[in-house]
Amino acid sequence: MKHPLRSFLSVLLALVLATLPMAASPLTALATGANYTQQYELALGLLSDLLNTDNLREAAKLFRELGSHSLSRYYAYYTDVIIRLQQDDTAAIGESLDTLGFLEVNKTFTADLAERGLPGCADLRQYGEARQLELAQRYTEAQAIYVQLSILDSIDRTVRLNPLAREEQRQAAEEAARQEAERQAAEEAARAEAEGKAAEEAARLEAERKAAEEAARKIAEEAASAEELWHIAVGNTTTFGHYEQDNDLSNGPEPIEWLVLDVQDDRALLLSRYGLDAKQYNETNENITWQNCSLRRWLKNEFINTAFTAQEQKDILTTAVNNSRSQSYWDTNGGNNTEDQIFLLSYAEANRYLSVTRNDRKNTRSRTSPTDYTRKQGIYGADDTAKAGWWLRSCGPNQQNAEIVSSDGSLDCCNVFYFQVCVRPALWINLADAMSVNATSESTVAQETPRQTTWTWRRLEAGSTLTFGHYEQDNDLSNGTEPIEWLVLDVQDHRALLLSRYGLDAKPYHEVYADITWENCSLRRWLNDEFINTAFTAREQTGILTTAVDNSRSQGYWDTDGGNNTQDQIFLLSYAEASKYLGVTLTDNNTKSRVAPTAYAVKRRAWTDNNYKTADNTDAGWWWLRSPGSDQVSASYVLADGSLGYYNVNCDIAVVRPALWINLESDIF
Repeated sequence: MKHPLRSFLSVLLALVLATLPMAASPLTALATGANYTQQYELALGLLSDLLNTDNLREAAKLFRELGSHSLSRYYAYYTDVIIRLQQDDTAAIGESLDTLGFLEVNKTFTADLAERGLPGCADLRQYGEARQLELAQRYTEAQAIYVQLSILDSIDRTVRLNPLAREEQRQAAEEAARQEAERQAAEEAARAEAEGKAAEEAARLEAERKAAEEAARKIAEEAASAEELWHIAVGNTTTFGHYEQDNDLSNGPEPIEWLVLDVQDDRALLLSRYGLDAKQYNETNENITWQNCSLRRWLKNEFINTAFTAQEQKDILTTAVNNSRSQSYWDTNGGNNTEDQIFLLSYAEANRYLSVTRNDRKNTRSRTSPTDYTRKQGIYGADDTAKAGWWLRSCGPNQQNAEIVSSDGSLDCCNVFYFQVCVRPALWINLADAMSVNATSESTVAQETPRQTTWTWRRLEAGSTLTFGHYEQDNDLSNGTEPIEWLVLDVQDHRALLLSRYGLDAKPYHEVYADITWENCSLRRWLNDEFINTAFTAREQTGILTTAVDNSRSQGYWDTDGGNNTQDQIFLLSYAEASKYLGVTLTDNNTKSRVAPTAYAVKRRAWTDNNYKTADNTDAGWWWLRSPGSDQVSASYVLADGSLGYYNVNCDIAVVRPALWINLESDIF
């Protein structure tokens, strides 16, 4: 029967036989004066029958005679390899495998084999290695048979020489069979015992593994809980509790956002970011102080029980509230001091934390927006302005009036019976136990020491915000730079991708009208030189990662060459990234991707469109992306309506929204 490996070669070469020409014998071809090329093809014809040793030998001889042909020498070796591989000789096969290593180096030869459909060197190597194993196995089997035959022959000769030994031989055979049975029984018993012990050991190891996994799980949970801690500082924001805000009762109450006004030891003072409701300071028009007004009763009863769970209420500290004359602008007696979990700020506290004064009507820090729910309750200016006045607890010129922060951010007063004023609750939270608080790190309030992080807090998540660095924004150079607010677009392992919440400056993509890419544009140079050194201290810059920025065509919409990739600490989003994180498309109006320029950026020619508003109801502007437009003299940007567009690179009315990756393991965070 033909060996299966040889059958494999026969099948492998079946297709070759159908395509190669049938050749006469080489001697006949030479006698008729065939040229080298014809002789070469005749040799290949002989080579096609790989299982015919005589033809192969003749082909090898002919290939050697055609030594001037560029591949003849290799085909001569190749033919010898096939001859030796079919021999029952491990040494010959070993030589063939060595020769195959030499042949494989010649890429032209291996390509020629593939083109002609002949078995490749890898196929022959596999065949040869299999033949080696086969011969080794056959040799082992032959040895065993030889030993058995030798023993039987010895026994047979002994029996023939001594007939009396036959009985002894039979008895010996029986004894050997008995001993073999006992040996097998002992082995079976030992195996069963070993299997039993192994099963017990396996069960013990499995129990230990499960216990270790459970311990590791608990450690991981504790580590994850610890990793979820994030930094809180004055000027950040956090969410805590829930209250109706979007005026859509069907979707339940929304998380309450709080500004962090102060951090002392293990407690923090929070003020609601928005006006959460519209209430009278007192339900009757009379002389009244904070101690006895209806608004205090509402905060300590209905509001706290509506906004916070029982567990959350345990995290709110009871505060000794100072109602002395010193807390009022008008020096009016504010009644007795109180003990409250929820309260309103006094004038003195609003002045300290938000710089509220009597005559400063340009103070944007102390202004607030009412929620949609609050507007529905009825407040002054609900149809005319995004801002509204909010109550303070301190008395006005007399006890029939209470102090308020007006919609322009200055101090004023209002009759206690007036109901069109917002409520901004305040509270002190216990940081040591407040694990129910879901903090972000967003800043809308300036601080005296804005670059110090002082408390660990919940981990950042995509969609949250934080403050990091400082840059001029309110266009009031006298009060210094303001904290930069960033949107968290992505969190991966120990890093986070940030995008500035506002358009921080107005700059051209490139200072001159010319073909340009991100790599060489003036805006990239400005961001990674002047901006980074203005906005961040040297220590803060150590927390900004250097990013491999992809500028390939796939990052743009118009398939324009974006130039070389770059290594940047500060960069702009590409179209692909703006689409991924903010839903930017060519046609869709998209509130999420709109941006409001700062007052400073507007002063520096940033363009805004009052037909399109951001989520904060502020006029939106254009902002640059790093991807090119339809050609390299234009760059992509996001229009005021939130859709994609492009314009000349030297346009100077679009705003800059820097992006960066921060290292969450850096000690500055």
